[in-house]
Amino acid sequence: MEREKVTVIALVPTQLARLLELPLDKYNLSSLRIIKTAGGYLPPPLAKETEERFGCPILGTYGTQDTGSISGVPITASDEQRYTTVGRLHPGIEIKVLDESSGKPVKPGEVGTLWFKGPGNSIGYYRDLEKTMAEAFDEDGFATPGDLVKVTDDGYLRIMGRKKDIIIRGGQNIYPKEIEDYLLAHGKVTNAAVVPMLDPIMGERACAFVTVRKGERFTFDEMVDYLKGKKIAAFKLPERLEVMEAFPLVGESGKIDRKAMAQMIADKLNGEGNNKTVK
Repeated sequence: MEREKVTVIALVPTQLARLLELPLDKYNLSSLRIIKTAGGYLPPPLAKETEERFGCPILGTYGTQDTGSISGVPITASDEQRYTTVGRLHPGIEIKVLDESSGKPVKPGEVGTLWFKGPGNSIGYYRDLEKTMAEAFDEDGFATPGDLVKVTDDGYLRIMGRKKDIIIRGGQNIYPKEIEDYLLAHGKVTNAAVVPMLDPIMGERACAFVTVRKGERFTFDEMVDYLKGKKIAAFKLPERLEVMEAFPLVGESGKIDRKAMAQMIADKLNGEGNNKTVK
């Protein structure tokens, strides 16, 4: 970057986090004007630290390889919009946000499953029209990336998580991203993921995985006290904490392998001879 006088870089959040571990002050990176990011969830604390360390704005984009590109953060976005949303819809994109149980549009500001169509859509499965019409799109031509979103008053998209990631504890929904955002704002925590663990009484409970800064120690009680201080509902509190050196990733995508982490905690619980939560 210093040698080639790079002006724009595009990275996944995991790559950004690893860059921040380097002694950036040793390099002249003043040519850099914009950092683009996609391919995974960008924690607000990571976004803020990235801007402070590199001295330029970070602009997220949103979409999937399967369904296409949906939105992006403009250069005119505020700090809050850059850190907590995936921007505004690209020109020509039409969306609907549907309630999972009823299939009807949710009220403005409420959480629902995102469906979209427009010039950014993929055209379906290769040489498989039947599968395309059955799985890729609904009858009106809308596709879904499977994400839960809400649209802010100023027209920005905020990702709340994925349908498959929701933890249902005794009939109450826990959105992992909400808890992860709080944990990532803790000074000791460098990464966080909240996954379900099966429970014979509640159905599922939440388990928090974290990585911490070198030389730091983060305990279960410390986590609970910290989250209680954020005034979140008691049923959302993780009921187990696992501290790791690094998270498993999905291939080379840079995305956290939540399925592998859920299996890790399931194996641990089985090895402990019960399905009860422990500290």
